[in-house]
Order: sequence, then structure tokens, then C-alpha cells
Amino acid sequence: MSTQETGADPGTPVRNDIRVPSRSTAGAPAALLRAPLRTTPPLTASRFLRVGCLLFQAAILVCHAVLAGIAWRLLPQGFPVFHQRFVVNQLLPPLVLCGSLGSLLVLVFRTQRAAGWLIIYPACWLALSLSVAINFPETGGSVARSALIAALFLACAFGAQVWLFGARSPALLRGGALGLFLGAVLPLCERASPPATRPAARELPPTPPVAFAPLTAPLELASGVSVDPAELELRVDFGSIKLRLRPLLEFYSRSPDGFWTSFAREAPVPAPSTVEAARSPEGASGSLLLRTLPAGAAVRVDPNARGVSRAGPSAFPVAPLDGSRVFLEAWTRLDARVYSHLNSFSWLLIDGHRALGVGFSPCPAQVIALTHADYPSGAPARFAYLDRYDVFRVVQASDAEKGPFTTLCEGKLARGQPLSVVLYELTTVPHQPLAIIDFDDWSSQLSTQLSPTAGCGVAENAVEFGLGDERPSSTAHLALTLAGTGIGRGWDSVAHAPGVYRNRVRIQRLAE
Repeated sequence: MSTQETGADPGTPVRNDIRVPSRSTAGAPAALLRAPLRTTPPLTASRFLRVGCLLFQAAILVCHAVLAGIAWRLLPQGFPVFHQRFVVNQLLPPLVLCGSLGSLLVLVFRTQRAAGWLIIYPACWLALSLSVAINFPETGGSVARSALIAALFLACAFGAQVWLFGARSPALLRGGALGLFLGAVLPLCERASPPATRPAARELPPTPPVAFAPLTAPLELASGVSVDPAELELRVDFGSIKLRLRPLLEFYSRSPDGFWTSFAREAPVPAPSTVEAARSPEGASGSLLLRTLPAGAAVRVDPNARGVSRAGPSAFPVAPLDGSRVFLEAWTRLDARVYSHLNSFSWLLIDGHRALGVGFSPCPAQVIALTHADYPSGAPARFAYLDRYDVFRVVQASDAEKGPFTTLCEGKLARGQPLSVVLYELTTVPHQPLAIIDFDDWSSQLSTQLSPTAGCGVAENAVEFGLGDERPSSTAHLALTLAGTGIGRGWDSVAHAPGVYRNRVRIQRLAE
């Protein structure tokens, strides 16, 4: 339409976006007639922020759901309902998984109500940071800082959500309280339980009035029986089989406050103890009394160190009874509670066999072949443990040292009853017994609490046995622990009670 047709001044611009009055709008106000025609609103900055915030919150919820699913899959299972690890391993992961997916649905379909759910996450991480810092002041620093950073990050995202979409105060209070409660309780469930080991005495037995002298080189007590002071081990050569026994309580990975040992500070390996020896004035001829002392002071437990350390002071007399038998008695004192992941009450290395099997006194009819186990996954490990009902079980893991576990044999072993282990040569028919080792004090001092890393009803104590590699003739090991977490998944620590631990061992040759 030209300016002439409209009657407009040639210098006046023509507005094509003004509605033309029709019969239906003839009486409408002038403002309505001047309104612009817009079919869809443009993507403004505010709308862009809303969409970005929703996508970001959705990503946070998906991450929490994925992490909860992984934890549910990997964490040990099979704990009783009222056990603290049931809450952490079996109850909390599915709750977080379902809660995150439910929050995602609320975020998509009821966006303005999502704030009451989303506040749970920053509140939980904040409480987790504070609780870890309070309960594990020596080892929880890195975890507390990481949780605090996550809490601040999630708080910023939550603040943007509230600013753009609003929130209801009652819902925020409920969600915040729930998050704070969960974050505060979770570290408490990760703390090691009170010690359940039973020391044999409070003090070391009195030292006989004999003259001790430093022992710096291996000392032979009788034919085939010697003591190595550098390793504090007894060496026995029976011809057909060679044994090396370390009878003192040793800790290889410790925590000062009961948290995971993976967060403990690395510490240098303590200097070797000074070993002193003296001939025993009583007992069998040729018996020897050993004791360990550092230079000028008694050996004490340092709960701030991580690494190999012998708890002491310690002493053990060795008595070769005759040409085929050896008796050993070791004493180790703990001056304070010790939290550890890996440790040993007795450590036995075996050589000279072609294919080795073991039999245990609670189930003497069964001979278990020693096999090689992989780590952290692969060929399954074999071990034994004593549960709280005095049932001694020999089991095989499913993947390396992880469960679920298959029982190979079982039998009764009362607390205080000696555990006898018979070594067999499997290449002969019938299997030839090589030696028998009696551990008099293992069952009376061990802990039967459930292992936090194994699950499936497995106790903290263990008798681990296996081969050094896939060759049947490779060096075999037999390790007894009173309380440890070498079985299963994780670096949780368990406690040894302070006191004096006794380890009486009898070794007897059964074949030439």
C-alpha cells in the first residue's frame, strides 16, 4: 500500500505491525490496537539460565546415582541388620540411588518443589566434612577438605536453583535436616569397632636371672634349628621340608585413629630392635631365651606411624626338644590400642615340597591343597577363620580374596583349644604328612567380630595360606592373624587391645 493510498505524509514511516480495527475490535482501547504481534517468546538470558541450571542439577543427581550404584556393587555385603556396615554398605547406597532418581523426576516435572530435595546434597556433604574432621583428626584431613569443596560447589548450584525457581521454607528445613543427619552419621559407621582381642596377660613374664648378650648373627641351637636375629625368625630344617617362623605380633599397615589406613601418613620403617640372647637356666638342654630391646628404652607402640613395626618389648624362648621337635614361646606387649589393616600373629614360610596341602585339627579328614591367589582380582584365595559360635571354617573366595565365599570344610574349635596344622606332600599316594605345627594360643586371643572388609559372616581373625606363584613347588605361606582386614575389599582398620599376647608354637617332623 502506497503513501498516497493511505493518505500519510511521505516523510512519515509506515507501521505494519499495528492491528487493523475490525468489526470485533472496533470498540477496543487504543493500547490494544497498538500491541505488537508475537507468536513465540524469544530465548532471553533469564530463560537460558533456567535451562542451564536444570541441566546442571540433573547432572549432579545422575552422578550421585551412578556413584551409589557402584558403591552398592563393590562394598562387602552380608551384614546383620543392626550392624553399622549394614547401614553404609547395604542400606545407604540403594537409598541414595533411588533418592537421586526420584529427585531427578521432581526436578523435571515439579521444578519449583525440587529445592526441598536438592538441599539434601550440599547439607550432607557439609556435615560429612565436619564429622570426618572431628572423628578422625589425624587421618581424615584430606577427606574432610574434599567433602567441604563438594559441599561449597553443590551449595552454589543450589543457590542458583532457589534464585531462579524459588523454594518453600518448610521443605528446605526438612531436606536440610535430613542431609545434615546423614552426613554426620556416615563417618561414625566407618570407625573401627572397639577391640575384641583377648591378651593373655597384662605384663610380660619376669625375666630369668641370666646374663643376656647382644645377638647380631644367626645362632644355631641344634642340628637344623637356628635363630636369625635380623628377621627375628626361627629356622627349622627337617630335610624334606624347611620352615621359617616369625612368632612375634607385627603390624604392616596402621591407622592412629581407626580410619582407613590408606589415609594414614607414611612413616619410615622403624630401626631394627636390638636382640639379646641368653641360655635358659631351666628346660631342655640347648634352649635359648631371646628378648628385643631398642637402644636405652623399651619398645613402645607408636600409633602415629604406618609401616612394618614390631610391637614390644618382646621375648621368646626356643627349645629344641630333640631332633624332630621344636618348641617356641613368644610374648609381645602392646602398650596402647593399635588400629591396623594388615598384621600377623604368626608368619610361617615353607619350602622343600613338590605340591603342598594342609589339614586342620577341627576337620582332620580334609586335606586342602595350597594354591596361588591373584590380587586385586583373579584366582581365588583360600583361608580359614573361627566364628563366634566356635565353628572353624575353611573357605575359598570368589575373586582373589573377595567374597562371597564357598565353604571347603568346617568343624568345632573351642576357645582356648590349640589349633593343629598338618603339612602334606600331595604328590604321594596316600598323601605323606611332613610336619605338624601346634598353635596353642591363637584361638584364645583372637577376635570373632565381623570383618568390615570381608562381609558374608567372615570374622576378623584368619588363617591365610597359599603359594608364592603358580608353581606347586613355590614357597608356601601360612599366616595367622588375631584381627585384621586382609580378606575382602577396602582399607578399613580393626583394633588390637593393649596387653601381652602369648604365642606358643610346637613344630614336629612327621617324615624324613
